[in-house]
Amino acid sequence: MKFIDLLSEEYTTLMSPFLDRLDEKSCSELEQKCEKYRKLNEKASQFARQNYFIFDFFEIRELSQESYSKEQMQALKKYLEYQRQIDDYEHMEFYKTGFADCITLLSMIGIL
Repeated sequence: MKFIDLLSEEYTTLMSPFLDRLDEKSCSELEQKCEKYRKLNEKASQFARQNYFIFDFFEIRELSQESYSKEQMQALKKYLEYQRQIDDYEHMEFYKTGFADCITLLSMIGIL
């Protein structure tokens, strides 16, 4: 029997929908149980609405101007900091999910 490594590059497109569902599940659980994560998401969304050009950057729209002011770049920096903090929470949730799955599998095969 041949071992198939589903995480190798060869199977990326096969694993992508599964990983998307895992991401979505983890993030929705995080939103339900972590107030700070929810508030960070709300702050980032509100901040991006107040600074419309931020959506232009990330939604791949036609940029409304060729150059941006120092204040706009500072606003973009602040938005990216919010997103970095949000990503930190999401990464931690993924690690916890992986750790829990590992413990479950080890228990199922009788190692724990």
